[in-house]
Amino acid sequence: WKHEDASVMMFEHMMGDNEIKFNDEETCEDDIIRMTSAVIDGRNIFSSEHDWLFDIVANKKNSIDVDKFDYIARDHHHTGRLDTYFDWERMMLSMEVIDGRICLEKNQGFAVQKLFNTRFQLFKEVYCHDVSMGVEFMIVDILKAANGVYEFHKQLQDPQRYKYLGDSILNEIERSQSPELEKSRDLIRDLRRRRLYHLVGECLYPSEGLRDEDKVRQDFLNSCKTDTTITKDDFVLCVLDLNYANGTTDPISKVDFYDKKEQKRHRFSQNTNSISLLTPKVYSERVLRVFSKNREKTEALKEKFKVFRERFQKGR
Repeated sequence: WKHEDASVMMFEHMMGDNEIKFNDEETCEDDIIRMTSAVIDGRNIFSSEHDWLFDIVANKKNSIDVDKFDYIARDHHHTGRLDTYFDWERMMLSMEVIDGRICLEKNQGFAVQKLFNTRFQLFKEVYCHDVSMGVEFMIVDILKAANGVYEFHKQLQDPQRYKYLGDSILNEIERSQSPELEKSRDLIRDLRRRRLYHLVGECLYPSEGLRDEDKVRQDFLNSCKTDTTITKDDFVLCVLDLNYANGTTDPISKVDFYDKKEQKRHRFSQNTNSISLLTPKVYSERVLRVFSKNREKTEALKEKFKVFRERFQKGR
């Protein structure tokens, strides 16, 4: 499931449910819906000449798109962090379409670096903050425990039901008297009282050191066997992939530029070192984290994780 898929589903539902019609006789409504859906998802359904249209919302070539501009501007505003400011308007004004590709004026190279560094910073310090993730894992468990009643997995595929699926679901579960929702209500009570899942430890390692998350989870559980009171239900283990939105690749290498001083403009690439020598040598990292679900076992899990981390770092 991807949020782009949900956006396409809701757009198509909105068009039909509201009976939106187009007056232009030359316009085929099905083509407009198909075109708009493809733009949302970043899938080119036309010739390479119009390739750039599908890079506006969800750019699969270099990840510079309005979706990213929107959430960075939004979260800069709501967090109040001056260090996450990014001048997306200036970057948009510098854009031109050359050979069917969206290109940036060559002096925007440093701004591209700032864009992806800002995104990385937001993920590292805001979206993946350990308290935020503790809350997120609790909400996941609340919804999983309530899935037998609400069938969320079916609601995700049904636009008529999905459009009413919002934050108010927690209040609805909280008010319920159903015995089937007792576990979810208990978790919501803990959430309200700030008895959150607690980070017991983390380990930073290169993206090249990828290990299967399920195997790592089992390895950690095996390392806890000396303490027979710890079970797989007492902790959450996750692996975060943090990068510049282009995997391990330098994002500059995927961006097309142009020189506004040239009368006949052509697109070209730039080397990161031609923009600045103060640039990262690595563009991706992984973070292994373990959260305690059981407050009474948090200290024991901390001790187990210390031993596990030493062995994990040596073995990767």
